[in-house]
Amino acid sequence: NYSLKVEDRYLIKNSNLRLNKKILYFLTGANGSGKSTFCQSLLKVKKYQGKIKFDNLNLQKISDYNLFKILKFCPQNDLIFNDTTVFNITFKNNLNELEQNKLNKIINLTRLNEFAKDKNIFTEKLGEHGSKLSGGEMQKILISRSLFFDPKILIMDEVFSNISSKDTELICKDLQQFYSDMLIIIISHKIPKTVK
Repeated sequence: NYSLKVEDRYLIKNSNLRLNKKILYFLTGANGSGKSTFCQSLLKVKKYQGKIKFDNLNLQKISDYNLFKILKFCPQNDLIFNDTTVFNITFKNNLNELEQNKLNKIINLTRLNEFAKDKNIFTEKLGEHGSKLSGGEMQKILISRSLFFDPKILIMDEVFSNISSKDTELICKDLQQFYSDMLIIIISHKIPKTVK
């Protein structure tokens, strides 16, 4: 019996919904329709009525620390450090072999591989607030950062707004194929054609 209210208006009232892995869920709708507000309730930022459960655990009983480990929120814009691409994805510059293999896989999935060919991702800094990046490159780095930490649940808010339609379709197709053990919710104004 989940309900979500904003001021005096219910966005969702007495609803029951089950979300499963292996599916990309897209929340679409006009600005102000409540897409981000719904996701904020999953982050315990916005109050709601009823219960939300992750693997039968009541959200309200999960500590903020444990919630941060299992759930990642990837916004349209976020902090980019004046450090290397590798650091901005992994929060460190020295990777072991397993971490490097994992990073390579993610860079290929997010279509940062061309960017990585042109720049030394281990030494070249990205400038204050990512000043040396295009909007699309910045969003690909933010997606890569979210994936690197292996959340069980990933919420992405308009993260494809500056990424080409072609790359968006390829990224979503690979997310569906290679991250089927992860619950992924994408807030977007459009659904890529390749997504089933």
